[in-house]
Amino acid sequence: MIGITHDDIGRAVSGKAFDAGLLYHVSGRVLDCTVSPGGDAVTGRVRGNAHRPYRQDIRIGHGRDGRAQVDGDCSCPVGYNCKHVAAVLHAAIDQQRRLPVLRDAPALSPLLAAWLVELEGAEADDGEAYPAAIRQRLFYVLRLGQAASGRRQLIVEPTSVALRKDDSFSARVTKLVPGAISQAAAPKYLRNADHPILAGLRDLAPGGVAGMGEPFPDTLHRMIATGRARWGGVEGPAVTLGAPRPGRIAWRMGENGEQRAELELEDGLLGLALAEPWYVDPAAGVMGPVALDLPRRLARLLLAAPAVAPDAAPLVRAEMARRLPA
Repeated sequence: MIGITHDDIGRAVSGKAFDAGLLYHVSGRVLDCTVSPGGDAVTGRVRGNAHRPYRQDIRIGHGRDGRAQVDGDCSCPVGYNCKHVAAVLHAAIDQQRRLPVLRDAPALSPLLAAWLVELEGAEADDGEAYPAAIRQRLFYVLRLGQAASGRRQLIVEPTSVALRKDDSFSARVTKLVPGAISQAAAPKYLRNADHPILAGLRDLAPGGVAGMGEPFPDTLHRMIATGRARWGGVEGPAVTLGAPRPGRIAWRMGENGEQRAELELEDGLLGLALAEPWYVDPAAGVMGPVALDLPRRLARLLLAAPAVAPDAAPLVRAEMARRLPA
């Protein structure tokens, strides 16, 4: 049995070679594919552009991390880990799965060929996992900001980053504008879960500031569920959903004497005034709802209260006592 997956092929060859190799395979251009009994060697012949088929001699090992490593020689001008090597490996995997392969088939139209490439692996793909050929990832970077009033804000930055061959992040990082992405021309690296998330992020304030809009906590849940939410940057900790934590609303006095309503939480947690109060543990990348002993609407109004100047504090306190009897 061959110990390799389509993802392993994607790490061993370029994205272009991966796609071309898959096309060669589904078009029936792999003439021979023989896997050694131990699954650590594959030989093959592929019909290329030359008069004679190209020959492949492929060795498969495994690194310390357990990932398969491919060393594929080919008689073509490229010579190493080329599209012909990729084609033979694709064929070896499908041969193991006993999938039918077209033999001596006529050349496919570009439209059909592209469709077959998309079809490959679709049965096992739930639309969330990244195919090996897609080397771009979308992350939801969450960080803290501060409004002009001094109030703490949550900033959401959908960020695209390219992967290197070793799956580390490249320096090519792009911040996306959710409102500029159309469903019809969406990037291929978007997964099914990303479309409703990006739609929800279109309602954020300029700069990706999350306010007290009703739908946002649902969008936040969706971002965390993808496993691609990161705190502080794409290299930051993965954001996970924590259990509800207790808290209360307290009035805090600033240096200028003004008072503001803020969330008071356990040590290490910071409060976020969203449609529902949330907390964040920046060091651990954990976020979750805050459990308050107050009606939801009242809590939201208190946290949205404007600053109270020192001379207005007695009157505001008296009015709150009158309007909100204990």
